[in-house]
Amino acid sequence: MNGRTTTVSERSEAIADTAQARSSSGEVRS
Repeated sequence: MNGRTTTVSERSEAIADTAQARSSSGEVRS
């Protein structure tokens, strides 16, 4: 990911953001 290391919290935050965006667009896939 764009050449920098991500911490676990940053990564889980990004995953949460992605899941939230996906569910808000009505596209939920697990």
